[in-house]
Amino acid sequence: MEDFTDIAQSFKQFEPRAIALWGSYGMGLNDRFTHDVDVVVYADKMPDTKLKSRVFSSLSDKSIPMVDFPWSADFFPHKKQFFEVVFRSCDDLEQSVKGLLEGDGASENDAAIFIQYTKSIFDDGWLAGQKRIIADYPQKLLQTNLYLHLFNAWRQVHYYDRAQRKRNQPFLAELCINEGTESMLRALFAANKIYFGKEKWAEVQARSFKLKPKDFDERLVKVMKNRSIDDYKALLQDVSALLKQKFPKECGGVQEVDANLYEIDEFIEAAKK
Repeated sequence: MEDFTDIAQSFKQFEPRAIALWGSYGMGLNDRFTHDVDVVVYADKMPDTKLKSRVFSSLSDKSIPMVDFPWSADFFPHKKQFFEVVFRSCDDLEQSVKGLLEGDGASENDAAIFIQYTKSIFDDGWLAGQKRIIADYPQKLLQTNLYLHLFNAWRQVHYYDRAQRKRNQPFLAELCINEGTESMLRALFAANKIYFGKEKWAEVQARSFKLKPKDFDERLVKVMKNRSIDDYKALLQDVSALLKQKFPKECGGVQEVDANLYEIDEFIEAAKK
């Protein structure tokens, strides 16, 4: 691991509870194609602009050329790398962790990215404490993610049909395959009790799944390349069968509910003819 001691020492001016690497460096997935080092500063109070500017200027060594970014961000060059800094409120992240334990899927990305998948370079104990709280995948989150993501993956089959065959919207149909594929993948993340952070990391993490259909990786890539709804449905059917066998209570009624909704769709369309 690279030495970030000078970064941690300078950032103590922000009065942090913790400082950590996130993103590719936080997950240990950085390689020669990784262009920036993502750093998160956890604090009770956010620093003002003047303090940030002073600290970043003291670390900037002009070792690589800088440009004006088209978005608001805290960047500086240091030792031939870009450093991007994010400040997060400890209170806000504690709420995300609480939501995670209560089964709120909307809290998952935040807690995964800024708590679970980080490497501490300074910690007064706060970050380690939050990591311990979510060390085990919460049962309520498992129930939420299995049902909702598997249901959405099946629902996209019918949305695809409506877009492609009924409305002649091929672009929308392609997006249905995209959304359905992500939902199917996220259901498998939950089944393997692995937090979902970003799509960018999902392919690497999915290779470690212990629970997945045979040849899942190859078949998933095939779906994304050939955009075949038949290949998508076949893969989704195998994923569903596997999850229903392993988690009958959480996944048992997914396809039945979707089929009932499809019948309602057909009834409403027929009534409007």
